Amino acid sequence: MLVKTLSSVLWLFSPPSHIPSLENKAKEAIILNACFWGVGNGLISTALVTYLIRDICAGHQGVPVGTVIAWIVAAPRIAGILRLAVPWLINRFGSRKWFTILAFTLSPLVLLGIPLGLSPLIHHAPLETVLGLLVMIWCIYHLIEYFGTTALWAMIGDLIPHEKRGRFLGIREAMMILGQTLGFLATGLYAYFVIDALPKTVPRWEGYLLPTYFGIACLLFAVIPLLRLSESSTVIPGKKASGGLLTPFRNRRL
Repeated sequence: MLVKTLSSVLWLFSPPSHIPSLENKAKEAIILNACFWGVGNGLISTALVTYLIRDICAGHQGVPVGTVIAWIVAAPRIAGILRLAVPWLINRFGSRKWFTILAFTLSPLVLLGIPLGLSPLIHHAPLETVLGLLVMIWCIYHLIEYFGTTALWAMIGDLIPHEKRGRFLGIREAMMILGQTLGFLATGLYAYFVIDALPKTVPRWEGYLLPTYFGIACLLFAVIPLLRLSESSTVIPGKKASGGLLTPFRNRRL
């Protein structure tokens, strides 16, 4: 697995002539994207944001910490139903490849609002406002990422032949789990050796900001391999794209 990661990294910086086929090019790009995305996801995870909220609220009486954490978990899933609009958005945008790249670039930039905005806000705004903005940023970040993931999976369906898709997706998920594991491990070691050793005069929540910067950098770096993907079919017939928004709601099981 590590050998595959290293070979993918070397491929990223190799000239296009070294790529044997369009299919292999797509596989390498998507697997490398998953690995770096996994590292970023492990560095700035729901668990880290949960601990961040807990430490921000430390010493404040009457703050519904459990409710805020519940919204951190639930809000992105609730808003995620808007991914049904992705076919329509792709049609309006005109390119599935560049829609995917834009979504995966924009989502970490939205997430950057947490480390950049938290310090000034926490000293000049009510705690409820800070927590509300934190939930909103986390929700918007996930929603835009859902848009990119939906478009990427559609591209995978076009670029990878059906008979090879199962094994390929297994490798991709394994690489993503490897990346997440490395990110979780790095964050855990950082929390143990750095955050727990902070002086009493330094608020603990400030210690969680550094991993978020590294996580955002990895998420942005994960976009680079996607630049080398070829453009697959870009549009969906207008009637099908717009009508698909309501199709799930006609299903009684939903």
